[in-house]
Amino acid sequence: MLFDRMSKFPFILLIVIFVFAACGDKDCDNDVPVIAYDKFTKYDSAGVLTITFEDCDGDLGSSDTAVFNMFIDYYENQDSGYSKVVAPVYIFIKDTAETDTVISNDTIKAGETFTYQVYAGEDTVNFEYRIPPLTPEGNNKSISGLIEVSLNTTIRFNDEVMYIFYVVDNALNESNKDTAFVTFP
Repeated sequence: MLFDRMSKFPFILLIVIFVFAACGDKDCDNDVPVIAYDKFTKYDSAGVLTITFEDCDGDLGSSDTAVFNMFIDYYENQDSGYSKVVAPVYIFIKDTAETDTVISNDTIKAGETFTYQVYAGEDTVNFEYRIPPLTPEGNNKSISGLIEVSLNTTIRFNDEVMYIFYVVDNALNESNKDTAFVTFP
């Protein structure tokens, strides 16, 4: 999908803050990470989605910048209930004019560089993030803590939104999915 990487979509800005601590000595009965919605804090132009997590074997997070291991789907409340948001996709092209050219009543002189956008269709809004390595040193690898994601909330189509989110550990175990319902004034 065209919006698989957050950096290609302007609706959201990610700042991830991790606070984790090794849990007490316990047996690791479940290698699958567990997450839960904690809270959503609203600010002027942003909101912070806070999620709690536990990972018994501590293999959550990656140093590989090509790996995404946290996923958030974005929905808005429509007349018939919550629906995934579909947004227009534009490709921006930078070019140099070979000859004098007129584009949208603007004259571009030969040799000048200009940028224009081309409508490329529509796509659903999905966000992917990378959680950095969290595995503690020592024998006890169990981790738990908070994940905070800063979201730009100034550009949205509706005042009632829903985020569905989950994480994937290094063994490709997908956590449970949880949901945050948020209403903006």
